[in-house]
Amino acid sequence: MNFDYKDTEKDIERWLEKHGTKEVLPGGQICIRGYDAAKEHVIEAYFKEHAHEALVAFALKGYRDQAFIDRLTAALLQAKDSRRLKRLWQAFISAGKLSYWQSLSVDRFFDTEENGVPLTKEEVAKRHREQTLPRLKNEVVETMRQFEAILIELGEQDATLTRLRDDIQLFESGEKRKITSAPQKRTIDENVFWEIIEQLQTCDSTEEKCTQLVIVLESFSAADIKRFEKILTEKLDLANHFDIWALAYLAQGGCSDDAFEGFRAWLVLQGKSLYDLTIKDVNEACASIPAGLETEAEQLAGCAAIAFENRSGLPLAAKVPKTKTKGKQWQEEKLESLYPKLWKRYLQEESNHQPLL
Repeated sequence: MNFDYKDTEKDIERWLEKHGTKEVLPGGQICIRGYDAAKEHVIEAYFKEHAHEALVAFALKGYRDQAFIDRLTAALLQAKDSRRLKRLWQAFISAGKLSYWQSLSVDRFFDTEENGVPLTKEEVAKRHREQTLPRLKNEVVETMRQFEAILIELGEQDATLTRLRDDIQLFESGEKRKITSAPQKRTIDENVFWEIIEQLQTCDSTEEKCTQLVIVLESFSAADIKRFEKILTEKLDLANHFDIWALAYLAQGGCSDDAFEGFRAWLVLQGKSLYDLTIKDVNEACASIPAGLETEAEQLAGCAAIAFENRSGLPLAAKVPKTKTKGKQWQEEKLESLYPKLWKRYLQEESNHQPLL
């Protein structure tokens, strides 16, 4: 079949519709088997067509299979495509740094019990310090070293390589690069807040948006970064409504408290138009909100804190208590009757496009 070589995910979906095996699940939902085969077939076709821009976008949207990344890097190196290589690997580095800096502010460990015995808060905090943080830090350093090798292979000796080596030294020492340039004179109010969010819309992925947001916020004063954080908190609170939670629940096929926070952050990152429409009417907004787990952006929570510390050298003490969800609480078994348009959008219209691995 013919592909457009512009959107990997859409071509995978088209291949599935034509060659996948449909199956009706016990609940009546129609799923399509064969996603892995479709993905392999489409990716192979994209490589043969040298559709590197679409493959980079696919990686930045979350497809991080190591063999795929290695092959894409090799193809870009062969083409001497330094622009796409820098975009790809700088995004990986920024995402890793963001994860690490955010993890520094919480005592979080993947396991909360051992051999069926719950771990104490002190034990969780200790494992977080001794295992999680060193692992995350090593992963970032390794990614930066790989990027350094790529730049050397490209024969580049420019400011990018010099800055990268400085960043490696800073990161290994546990320090951040403090911003010393004069801040913008603009004050961040609600209009500027949405202008900043609008600047991010050229990015291909949530990770890229959050990375770019930190860079943009660093250009403002520490006081303005605080103002951005305050406005963001207000926007997240306004979206904390059971109608929007129902939308997130049906779009994602389930949505916990934490996942709903990530969904609201994702909603803000899409810009003022979709955010305002969703606040006004979830039934109208759902046409622009895709099904699947890509509708989450938990990384947004740490962006202002990272920018504030880089600008001021001080931590941003902005712990805000969770607010109460507004509206009328629903029960899962009543979602179809309470939100028929959302139910149709995500459980009927989308059912023909949900692959099984």
